Amino acid sequence: MPSARELEMVVSSLQPLVGPRTVWLDPYGRLWHSTPDPARAGIPDRHWRAVGTFERPSVEALAAAISAVVGAPTALAC
Repeated sequence: MPSARELEMVVSSLQPLVGPRTVWLDPYGRLWHSTPDPARAGIPDRHWRAVGTFERPSVEALAAAISAVVGAPTALAC
């Protein structure tokens, strides 16, 4: 599961971008974001999970989406 710090870093990196971005969880539990089209995004294999497509999400919204994908609560404390 991503740490609170990683969630904050991804949310911060999404803030200046215009348009939707898809957030992915890689097989090691790290977060990545890309264009919504996986073919254009260069997502390497089927073991990556799409968390959702967002435009400037909050940390709480991203944490809730990750929890829904992995089936476990995401801690927001460091």
